[in-house]
Amino acid sequence: MKVVYRVFLFVFASSFLLSCSERSDRPDSVLKGFMLAGPYIVKSYGGKAEIETYMGYDRSTDEEETIALHKKTWIFFFTEAESKICVETLSDYWDITDKKGLTETLDGLRDEPYNFKAWDYARLVNNAALGYGAGYLTKEEAQAYVDQTLVLAQQNYPDWKTYFDDFNKGRKEWNPTSPDLAEFNNLVNAIQSDDNSIYKYLPLKD
Repeated sequence: MKVVYRVFLFVFASSFLLSCSERSDRPDSVLKGFMLAGPYIVKSYGGKAEIETYMGYDRSTDEEETIALHKKTWIFFFTEAESKICVETLSDYWDITDKKGLTETLDGLRDEPYNFKAWDYARLVNNAALGYGAGYLTKEEAQAYVDQTLVLAQQNYPDWKTYFDDFNKGRKEWNPTSPDLAEFNNLVNAIQSDDNSIYKYLPLKD
């Protein structure tokens, strides 16, 4: 059974607006956008071993199949069939109960300055997927947020390691005593470390 990992709202100050017209159209850019939220995707399925079992993915899976399996599982990882739990998650942990509240939160995560923006970007993509599952966003609206976030991440980070190091620093600054801090650090390392990791096959920047 899929487990939803829930996160708390942490709002910062304001910055700049990125037009949807700036989306990346490079090959596999849609999957890369969702990969920004990789730790939350894996956590939502119960962990690395659980999602790999669900995907039918193991160390013998080649590059082409690895990419195909991730496209099938990671793109819009919350669906309309999970509407109830998506609505509850956004309400319970973000105080979001409608489209307006969701878009204001997403805009803030995208635009407001913070020392460790990778954490914002990961949560933004996670919440856009939740918002689609909850019925607050159309697939096109959610995809536009993911596209914008990918462009920002590519502008600000040279590679996935730098991005996820920044993600971990953001979570630690938010709550240095969080009981799942070590778990997330280990998860971030695990999803990048395998020889056939999707993060090795698809670099953040082409």
